[in-house]
Amino acid sequence: MNGVPEESELTDAAREVRGLTDVYPAPAALAEPPETVAAVLARDLDALSKVYVQEEADGVEALAHVGVDRSRPAPETAKAAAEAIAARFDADAPVHVTVRVTRIS
Repeated sequence: MNGVPEESELTDAAREVRGLTDVYPAPAALAEPPETVAAVLARDLDALSKVYVQEEADGVEALAHVGVDRSRPAPETAKAAAEAIAARFDADAPVHVTVRVTRIS
């Protein structure tokens, strides 16, 4: 699908959100064994801490597992992160963004 941003760009967009402390590996990382093994062998576990993108026939699914701080309510921070991720896609692109709060610190 054309116009799908790189996962690193989406991860950077999420990390810019006030109140978001980190992006964590999502369970999707386990579904990509070659990428997981390569990251472990390279001792680059940060490579797995990203927004995951799955292209489907009817659109794009983006998934992020994030940590937030207590500077504002967690749902508000998660919503802002989802909006920041979605904003990186073309306005007419069929995208569904899921942000799951994994940790509150």
